[in-house]
Amino acid sequence: MGRKNIRVGLTIGSVDKSITLGTAIRTRHITLGVNSPLNNQVDMTEYGNILNEVIAQRTPAKQKTGEKEAFNEQAINLIGIGAGQNLQTKDTVYWYIGKVHSFYQSKFKGEEEQASLWGFNITITQTGGRRNANFNIPYNSPEGLLELASDIINKHTTDGVNSILIPAIINMTDFQAKFNQAQTLREDAGDLDAEKQAGNELARNLCGYGEGQTSDTPGTLYFFFTKIRDLLLTVNEGNESQLELWGMKVVVSETSASDGEQAPQ
Repeated sequence: MGRKNIRVGLTIGSVDKSITLGTAIRTRHITLGVNSPLNNQVDMTEYGNILNEVIAQRTPAKQKTGEKEAFNEQAINLIGIGAGQNLQTKDTVYWYIGKVHSFYQSKFKGEEEQASLWGFNITITQTGGRRNANFNIPYNSPEGLLELASDIINKHTTDGVNSILIPAIINMTDFQAKFNQAQTLREDAGDLDAEKQAGNELARNLCGYGEGQTSDTPGTLYFFFTKIRDLLLTVNEGNESQLELWGMKVVVSETSASDGEQAPQ
């Protein structure tokens, strides 16, 4: 006769899956009431408090992810590099940078290096005796475009009445307004991301998945999961599939004598 092997999955490592498992265990315990095998064996009050705190940290963290993505999308559209947008999408940060670029190509023809005073990264090459000036606009980078826009706006502000970016060339008021809106949205998204990371880290530590934590770390869901699993395996010996009613995944296999175990004589 072979040996029966029981493997119980606890979805360790995932906060969301641990919340699902933790909730299933609590629901089953409450449903059984006085007949629950966890009574007087596991501190279900402490368990419930930890589970509630994990949920309390993870739920707003997930909401902040959605809000962060929404803020970033709004910012990207204001910058002008969102879906369906290009350099011709009017009144975006990218479009205004393109207007400044075109103007400076004409104004500083032959001495394009002067545009570096407005933040442009100018590289000059020679091809067959012909001078080539590249303004190297970071059109794929929202951070790069905002940084360049900031440099242009700051130079314009510093020059004051002597600024060459006159209203007939470019509407600097609207340019700065679009820049300010996009910058604020990106900063707000960054703040939300920091808050989300803090909430997720606390949730992971409460679960027992933080650095240096193991199933032996008390006061964590991981600690309780393994304790409850081992208790239920003892209670349900020979009928281990009952653990699935508690949200655990049970895999039963059998090792035959030919797999290295000698059958009893």
